[in-house]
Amino acid sequence: MAVIGDSCPTSGSAQAPAVTPALVARAFKRVPLPTPELIVQPPNGRTLVNIDTIFRTEAAPFRRTVTLLGHRVTFDIKAQEFRWTLGDGHTMTTTEPGVAYAEQTPRSQYVAYRYTAAGEVHLGLTAVWGADWSLDGGPFQPVPGTVQMDAPTQPLEILEARPQLVSYH
Repeated sequence: MAVIGDSCPTSGSAQAPAVTPALVARAFKRVPLPTPELIVQPPNGRTLVNIDTIFRTEAAPFRRTVTLLGHRVTFDIKAQEFRWTLGDGHTMTTTEPGVAYAEQTPRSQYVAYRYTAAGEVHLGLTAVWGADWSLDGGPFQPVPGTVQMDAPTQPLEILEARPQLVSYH
């Protein structure tokens, strides 16, 4: 459990500071969030023109509890959006992190893109994290605002396959 914020007792009848949504939003921005990893299939930084290139990342929801002004604040944290920069001027925004290729998986389950020209591009990914929060075990409510985390950019070489006749029968 992390301690975020503090309060100093004062003399007299002044009330202790209250935990407000604005304080919670600031505390959420200080919670360490995972840096997304951009995973590409086919692997090894190469793909083909006019073939689906599949993208994904790992972004499991998780819970963190911090102490804010002497109160226990619990965050249920979830990636809400993924912004994929494809390097050729196109972008995609999804609410799912994508899945790895599997033979029986329908195409609609993938985060996929078809490049139309050979060349080298630089890929990017931004994960947008949001959270719900609970004060001292009370009901959860949305945290105002989100936090963005960027994956390191990575190159992708797009190749054009050339058919080659190897036998004439």
